[in-house]
Amino acid sequence: MASTDFNRDLWTPICRYDAPPAGQVICCIDPQFSSGSRHDETGLAASVIYETEGETHAMRLLDAVGIRRKGADLGNGIVDFLEQHKPVATFIEGIPAAEILRDVIIWKAELRGLEIGAVIVKAVDRTKGAKAIRIGRLNGIVTEEKPRFFVQEGDYLEKLFEQLGDFNIEARRNCKPDDVIDAVAMLLKYLPL
Repeated sequence: MASTDFNRDLWTPICRYDAPPAGQVICCIDPQFSSGSRHDETGLAASVIYETEGETHAMRLLDAVGIRRKGADLGNGIVDFLEQHKPVATFIEGIPAAEILRDVIIWKAELRGLEIGAVIVKAVDRTKGAKAIRIGRLNGIVTEEKPRFFVQEGDYLEKLFEQLGDFNIEARRNCKPDDVIDAVAMLLKYLPL
């Protein structure tokens, strides 16, 4: 098995073409501080969490992109994304210098007069194999009997599906870009049970 056994057909039933439901938008950031082409881009993902019948919750992925910027310009690119999606909270993977990135994002948003919600640095399990487990959950959640995770149809899906197909879960280390899928996988942590 060379990948997470990604099957695009499994995702077809969870694709939505109608307007996203009302709810709380959250964003996740998988930061990359290098702009070199050998490194991942900074992964950004936005989703809306909303109530469904029976007081359960569901999540609809709205957008997921990778951006390649460095220095303070990375903050500009992230604020552009947050301005578009207007989250109530944004979670940044807690890697070294993430607090500095948080401060730059807040500062850049204040300079523009934007309200971007809370920006929180959050620890993510970085032990060996943790990323493979986190990303592997994406295939599991789309095959649940009563789906709670949906994707909004959009141009971003091509890159998402490409990265899912390329990710090698058995190697527990990936040589191909996984920035977008890691940011999306981080979102699942905030889907209420």
